[in-house]
Amino acid sequence: MRIHVVQSGGIAGLRSEHELDTDRLPDESRQHITQLVQGAAFFALEPRRSSHLPDMIQYRVRIEEGDRSHEVLFDDGCDDPPLLELVERVAELARTVPRA
Repeated sequence: MRIHVVQSGGIAGLRSEHELDTDRLPDESRQHITQLVQGAAFFALEPRRSSHLPDMIQYRVRIEEGDRSHEVLFDDGCDDPPLLELVERVAELARTVPRA
């Protein structure tokens, strides 16, 4: 599974990108990410979810798995803990796993 996360906006207007290939992860981390994707029901989420609140951090998450892919745009105000946990974990792992 390949996961690409772009975080932008907020008061400071900062932008960061993280890319993660779960095939490069240890088994435990790969299983955890898979559980987070399933727990968020990512592939069933609507493509746009916005709270319409000002100065929110925006996220664009794209996941490719096999022959399917899905992208979701949302912000911090959407109050979706599983989705926010997925974003945080991907960012954390992407900083520690060497890219191909």
